[in-house]
Amino acid sequence: MFAAGFVTRPIGALLLGHVGDTAGRRWGLLISITAMAIPTVLIGCLPTYAMIGYWAPALLVLLRVVQGLAVGGEFGTAMVRGSARPRRLARHA
Repeated sequence: MFAAGFVTRPIGALLLGHVGDTAGRRWGLLISITAMAIPTVLIGCLPTYAMIGYWAPALLVLLRVVQGLAVGGEFGTAMVRGSARPRRLARHA
């Protein structure tokens, strides 16, 4: 379960890095934060194995994969965005 999120981080870095390069770092960071927040809430709302059977662990792994994609993209986008010079920061917003 944890490996699924860990393995997808490089893929998220590639996908959200491309979004950051083409649409702007702001959009890449916004997508990555949203893609991290929504699965986190949904993991908290997941029903138990007794309620829906094998769907519970399958949904959990799917949500962890989405979180892994988000973390991979968030780290690179935040590092590049945070390294902008203060006088040019207004242009990057």
